[in-house]
Amino acid sequence: MEPPTTPPGSAASLNPTQSTPPGKRNTRTFTTGQVKQIRPYYEEQMKKHVEDVSVRTFLLFLLSLFTETKEKDKVELEFILDELLLDAVIMCNAHKTLPIANQAKSASPEDSIGGKIHGLLELLAEFRQTKTEQQEYAPFCKLANTILAIKKTRPDPTSVGCLPPASGQENQLVFQCNDPTEILSEHVGADGCLLAETTKRKPDVVGLMLRDALLTVKEAAELQLTPGENWDDLWEKHRIGPALKKSEKAPAFDKTLVSLEFKRTDTPMEQIPLEFKMAEGAVDVPWTATMSEVSNNDVPGKKRKSGSGADVPSKKSKSREGTETKSKSKSKSKSELRAAQYEIGVHERDPDQQPTKVPPDVQVAIYASERLSSSVAINHSFQFIINNSVISLWWFDRCSAIRSGGFDFITNLPYLVVVLDILRRFDEHAWGSNRVFRKTPDGELKIELATPDAHSITVTLKEAKYARALHLFGRATDVIDVENSDVHPTLPNSSSKFVAKIYHPDERRESEVRVLARAYGVACSGDKDAKHVRGHLPMLCASADFDDEYAERMTKILGISRDGKRRCFRRLRVLLFEHLEHIYKLSGPEFMSAFYDCFRCHGVLWQNDIHHRDISEDNLMFTRRGGHVVGVLNDFDLSVIHAEGRSLANERTGTIPFMASALLWAFGTGDSVAHLYEHDVESFAYVGLWICARYKEGKVTVHRAYREWTDTIGPDLIAGKKRVHLTHPEPATESHTGHFATIMALTLETSRCISRADERGVAQSIFKDMHPGVPAPPETPKAYFERLCELFDTKIKSMDPEYDECSQAVARFMEGYQVPHLLHLWHSCHGDGHVN
Repeated sequence: MEPPTTPPGSAASLNPTQSTPPGKRNTRTFTTGQVKQIRPYYEEQMKKHVEDVSVRTFLLFLLSLFTETKEKDKVELEFILDELLLDAVIMCNAHKTLPIANQAKSASPEDSIGGKIHGLLELLAEFRQTKTEQQEYAPFCKLANTILAIKKTRPDPTSVGCLPPASGQENQLVFQCNDPTEILSEHVGADGCLLAETTKRKPDVVGLMLRDALLTVKEAAELQLTPGENWDDLWEKHRIGPALKKSEKAPAFDKTLVSLEFKRTDTPMEQIPLEFKMAEGAVDVPWTATMSEVSNNDVPGKKRKSGSGADVPSKKSKSREGTETKSKSKSKSKSELRAAQYEIGVHERDPDQQPTKVPPDVQVAIYASERLSSSVAINHSFQFIINNSVISLWWFDRCSAIRSGGFDFITNLPYLVVVLDILRRFDEHAWGSNRVFRKTPDGELKIELATPDAHSITVTLKEAKYARALHLFGRATDVIDVENSDVHPTLPNSSSKFVAKIYHPDERRESEVRVLARAYGVACSGDKDAKHVRGHLPMLCASADFDDEYAERMTKILGISRDGKRRCFRRLRVLLFEHLEHIYKLSGPEFMSAFYDCFRCHGVLWQNDIHHRDISEDNLMFTRRGGHVVGVLNDFDLSVIHAEGRSLANERTGTIPFMASALLWAFGTGDSVAHLYEHDVESFAYVGLWICARYKEGKVTVHRAYREWTDTIGPDLIAGKKRVHLTHPEPATESHTGHFATIMALTLETSRCISRADERGVAQSIFKDMHPGVPAPPETPKAYFERLCELFDTKIKSMDPEYDECSQAVARFMEGYQVPHLLHLWHSCHGDGHVN
């Protein structure tokens, strides 16, 4: 998962997890794909980020996805929904208009489409007669696909002519069985390395476009229509044949339009009614029983026998027992292959963990996170939970989850008909593909961005080669290489490489573009300390912001307010930067020089009221100028411009493995803790320890070092572990022994600063001003910064002479560095310092 951070908000109404908006916390970073580790995190997230709406309200929202709410208000959508329901009732009661002889006939649903009997009652009876969860999959697919087949033959009610027609050709919706076929995905963990193993997910049933469904049983080359054959023929053959069996190949999550998770309990299902009627009032059924139950899916090392609810050890798991040595060379070659594919390392394998069963709501959250993480162009995901015969509909995006009440499709079959009638009309956009990204024929993405002088440029994202972090709610930051950009005239003498930073910040957060523009102003100034900023900032080339297109619908139709406690409204932001490298790739004098560059740049910016507040290993970068390594302080999306006279921001922001202990402890207490300069200094210390202990010649070689900083335990517990490491660190690797004493000097000063803060807190809270031992006021940020810079200078001069020589050479070169005109443009356009 992506590094965990906390979203923004005002200081008011803090809760135990973060600052306002209450209940919001971004995804944790995982170093493994084990369900046992993932489950507690998702359970916590689902408690805090779920909005409940009625079934009818959810259906109105689905209707709005392909109608403009500015033209179709809620009253009009209500009318359209009623017409769809009325037509569905008529369709479901078709058997009552048949002659008695035909009513008594038991027809095969596969043979009855277009005839006098459509077989929906028979299909409901077949579903009711199942004894286990696994036996429900095929009957449900048969029922859903039969409804879709019937709808293809029925004209729409005249009053709903404004709706788009059903997707046709290869884009037709079809439901098919999936479990026990595993969907495999590659993801990176907290250290930027691939997880030890691919994640393995087994949705019970999936909804796919026809072409993608066919690819689960055929090779791409075989998807050629024979003479006289059409896509409708292929759809018909697939929905009554392969769709009802275990698929040979699993679809990728970026192709999985909707996942269905089934749960079977001992509660008897309702009787099939003699006649279906328009429901009067709410049809919602309490769904809470699903919360306490668990699913057997995604249990490591186990699989299910077909038609059985029992878990049995999988052959793969059994064959691995006692064969670690035998398969070692084979596993190594596989890891090397994966590493080469993504040009990054592979995380070490975790010890085997005990299987963990997962509640259905957690299960669909995992499936949603897989889909949202499958492409930067996916911005929402649909999921179903089916508990016996009660369906609950789910929507996930990076802001929250929205859950409908349940409806029993046996007693209220018309509601299932309407759900499927709506979904069959969805295009890729309604299924979650963001329109701002244009797909090329070879699957790459293009997007339009703007330069500071208002010129438009098009960049192509090379996202296919990336394994990304798992994320659910939060910023979901991705940094992707781009090509075909025309920014070179704007940034002369720049490198030929550029990257796009794509993320989803809180719409109330201060714009990163404005923060960078203010920082560029510091770099362009004549201040004596500006030299520590000049050349040490990322070069922004172009940007674009896109508001959440669903925000208005959330408010008007779902009644979810921007002032609510569970949903954090976000916008999509894309920034184009000149390519940089992470300083953890450096060793020896070059690492120390770049680390010190970032530290000084940060301190000077803080004194100029630009507070970074997210120091992490991914945000300390470097570039090469004139053959010299130059440190660059990166990633200002959690930064603030501190206005004079305003109190310090008290949001608990940052990346959890590197956050200051005081901020982490505040997660558990709900205390309002101002984000101080010394908190960012503490983060520098943690980053220094982390890199020195884990990296050798730019690669992670000691995976276990500080691993507990990334655990999914409470942040307050992580804080305690980190405090101990400030004075009892892990040993440095060979690449970092030469400067480890300097990093340790920083950590010891940080530890003393924390102790003094603790003493002040105790004195002020217990003895107040009466106690004679109250320490003096803390150092100002300027004094603390200058003292630490003296410490760095002294330590560097005491080390091997090559450290001082490297530092001095960089300083001499940077004396003549000229700020590019592009940065002046950003400052003149956005550098007024006003808060968005």
